[in-house]
Amino acid sequence: MPSHWKGKASPSKPLTANGLSSAIKETPATPTPRKAPATTTTPRRTPAAPAPGKKAAATPNNTSATPKEPKKKKKKKNFCMVGKILQNHQEAIHEEVLRSLIINLKVPNSILNLRLSQMEVFFPAHTIGCIGTEMWRHGMMNDSDAFFGSVLHMIQDCVYVKAIIPQLFWLSNSQEMFSFVSLVEKGKPHNNCLDWKIRISILRHDLDSLVYNLYQSFIQKIKRHLALMVIPAIIEAQPLPGFVTEDKSAWLITGFMNLTLGTESSQGRMYTTTDIIDLFDNLWKHFEVFFVELVIVKYVFFELLYLINQVAFNDLVRRIDFCSFKRGLQIQYNVQLLEEWCRSHDMTDDLHLLKHIQQATKIGLMRMQSAEDAHHIFEVCSDLTPAQIFKLVKQYSANNPAIVPPSPKFFQAITVGLQPEEDLQNVTIPIIDEVFPFRAPPPRKIDLLSTYLPDDVEAPTVRHIMNII
Repeated sequence: MPSHWKGKASPSKPLTANGLSSAIKETPATPTPRKAPATTTTPRRTPAAPAPGKKAAATPNNTSATPKEPKKKKKKKNFCMVGKILQNHQEAIHEEVLRSLIINLKVPNSILNLRLSQMEVFFPAHTIGCIGTEMWRHGMMNDSDAFFGSVLHMIQDCVYVKAIIPQLFWLSNSQEMFSFVSLVEKGKPHNNCLDWKIRISILRHDLDSLVYNLYQSFIQKIKRHLALMVIPAIIEAQPLPGFVTEDKSAWLITGFMNLTLGTESSQGRMYTTTDIIDLFDNLWKHFEVFFVELVIVKYVFFELLYLINQVAFNDLVRRIDFCSFKRGLQIQYNVQLLEEWCRSHDMTDDLHLLKHIQQATKIGLMRMQSAEDAHHIFEVCSDLTPAQIFKLVKQYSANNPAIVPPSPKFFQAITVGLQPEEDLQNVTIPIIDEVFPFRAPPPRKIDLLSTYLPDDVEAPTVRHIMNII
């Protein structure tokens, strides 16, 4: 499954339990104990002056060598500088974050660089987290609420209209922000705000909702794109040269796509199974590059494999004068290509999601002569209903003139399983919008908030703050 490699070294802000940066304390060196004087009349020696260019040793009597005071002053000075910038340039900060980090942000190009570091992927989430943290430290709780509110709304509004890959990028960044706020919620308050826990809890809930909404937008867009490819690639494509047959089907998938997926059929575009595999490879690569959780990866491919099974089977079972021995071989070969991809990506357990189309293609390749043959079909196609098996058997037997037609005993055995009230026209798989209800993964473990900001991001005020902290 996706392997998340370590990020590059970058200026970063370590998080303590309460999410604040902590400086490393330095303790002065312990002075070397002096030997007791031989007599009380011996005068104490005065320490020799240090050589030019050499620092004095840190001793209790050497006050000029204490390193704590300058660092405390510098830290306090930086704290005051950040506070003044936040108070005097709130509008500029909001504008730069919304415009440069969200609206006009260029998603890192994973094609040119296959090994992006975490700081190159999560810099929007970490920058937003650093700005929010500084607002909390300076007691600007109302301002931080307004800041995070506008950021979350802008992310959701902009990502909805973006392409698939930018949506995946922001899905991972939103999960990063959710993890950061979850860490802060467990720590100590940043100030004396009485309703600190309530505010942070509301923010964490809003981020959890944002992750859910971004996932839904992403999965619906990728499913609409995939639905255009399934019928040409799985049902109609004939990659085996010795078994090509003429298409005589009278069933069109256009109505099904318009009603269920909000899309149209791909007239004039002949997809193949290779196109679907290329789509899967592209998604898999970006899952790795953007450090997407394994749980989300599983959710996505569950939905996509189920969609392929649903659309392909429903199209096949509704067609007229289409199923034949040659068609069964072609469809089986196309499905096997998907199975091989799943096995190569450690997704063997997910192959059951293709069970309907797998079993439908096996019917045309099986013997249809005796009652024992009928019982064997029911055993092999255990996930299909008797009505679905009956309709597919009739299609395969009618379109195979070269073989001996099924005997009456065979059809009698096939119809035994049919219920009197069973509708032979309603043989499709029920349409389920969300097969596996999505639940956001648990928070990630975050040790550092990176202060990295790419050079092409035009945010001078925000960059100044990031350089100070």
